[in-house]
Amino acid sequence: DVWKAVHKPLYLTLVLLDRVLGGRYMDVTSAEFRKALFGVLEMMCGLPTDDLLAYPKLSRAYFCLVGELFDRHSSLLQDVPAPAFMKLCDALLAVLKKPHVNRRMANRALSAIDRLCTAHDTFRPHIHGTDLLPQFAGLVFPLCLFDARWNAAPILPLNLVREDTKHIFLRYLETVSGRIAS
Repeated sequence: DVWKAVHKPLYLTLVLLDRVLGGRYMDVTSAEFRKALFGVLEMMCGLPTDDLLAYPKLSRAYFCLVGELFDRHSSLLQDVPAPAFMKLCDALLAVLKKPHVNRRMANRALSAIDRLCTAHDTFRPHIHGTDLLPQFAGLVFPLCLFDARWNAAPILPLNLVREDTKHIFLRYLETVSGRIAS
């Protein structure tokens, strides 16, 4: 069974690490903790996105940890290699693209996107030269504009960070106003 052999140990590790980070039980600046964290991040990056989204417990733990890292421990993410950082961002995109997404997971993903956009300068080395922010904008705007259940916090920072995301937002507003007028 793939769950018991591969995914359950990772799930338990993610839950434990999320609780440690959330409860602030450790000095996250210690070399030992950072080494362990980067080992867990390496395991997370090795996880195929399809597997991540196929197991609800695993995906909840994954996005809770990613949300915690972006929300309260973004300084730790500065030292993550760019490919690993982009893999985390790809997972955020994947959960928002999922048709029947768990609301808690999506809100954690939206919170992480909000933090990423708010602290754009912090993450600039990782996302410079990518189309990540317009991709986020293309998913976040319709999700938040057409369904009030979602955390709309990322809309403002996405608009302020880059000029091209403003155009995506304005296009959706025109679409909405066109639907209302007809």
